[in-house]
Amino acid sequence: MKKNIETVNLTKCSNTIMADEIVSKLAEEGISSSLHDELDDPVYGAYGSNPGIEVRVCKKDFVQSLRILKEINEARTKQLPWCPNCGSENVVALKKEEGKRSRATSFIGVA
Repeated sequence: MKKNIETVNLTKCSNTIMADEIVSKLAEEGISSSLHDELDDPVYGAYGSNPGIEVRVCKKDFVQSLRILKEINEARTKQLPWCPNCGSENVVALKKEEGKRSRATSFIGVA
């Protein structure tokens, strides 16, 4: 009889997009993983104030998985817009009103 393989929590994601990206990259590297969506748990608040989607890996693959997770996070940091003041990724593009000029354009136009 096989022993149960011990799994550990690699990370907790706030959305399925990030969780699926991590699982896909781990699979490319030959690492088995599983997801546990705490938001689907019938016991509300059982996991504390910050529920999310856990990505779990085998204990033997944990160190290699951390390296892959770091690579994913670095790549996303380079791609995603973020606030240069606070580092938040919760940013929105501001639309420039048509027909209005920026101060620099107005100054150059006057000069």
